[in-house]
Amino acid sequence: MSFYFVTLKNQIRIIGGQWRGRKITFLPEKNLRPTLDRIRETLFNWLAPVIWQSSCLDLFAGSGALGFEALSRGAKEMIFIENNKASYDQLITNSKILQCKNANFYLLQAENFLLNTENKFNIIFLDPPFGENIITHICSLILEKKILLTNGYLYIESELSDFKLPKELVLLKEKKAGNVHYFLFTLT
Repeated sequence: MSFYFVTLKNQIRIIGGQWRGRKITFLPEKNLRPTLDRIRETLFNWLAPVIWQSSCLDLFAGSGALGFEALSRGAKEMIFIENNKASYDQLITNSKILQCKNANFYLLQAENFLLNTENKFNIIFLDPPFGENIITHICSLILEKKILLTNGYLYIESELSDFKLPKELVLLKEKKAGNVHYFLFTLT
């Protein structure tokens, strides 16, 4: 019975779209905390009018919950950035299981990707490990490099409820679930 529990504990369910009900597996890494179902459901209700055919970036991809959910709901393309080799390998495995064709995966630090990419995105998912206090820095890089398109959306998930962001990012939505604060911004 405990084996069954452990297996379920290391899986998350895609909650909408073409892969609705499918499960993806993640490895029990120290700083990995997949976005909860109820948070993903709220987030993708917020994004429902704009997710279709969007170009998306999942920084700090971890389990891939946000990126695979976006693809399941019709995102045109997704770039997953993950710096943990085991988590990166699991993202590739999950992609193959889902037969995902419109995703690219990069094993590197989020900052390195942002400094070197020419890509532009409609939606960026920013869910760094808790306790690293890097949201302000990453958001500044996103804007400095013009990685988020004007009128694009930036989702932030954090243990913090207050952090300093560039004034061009306008808060649209905000909620809290347990110790997780989550926000949706747009770039004006």
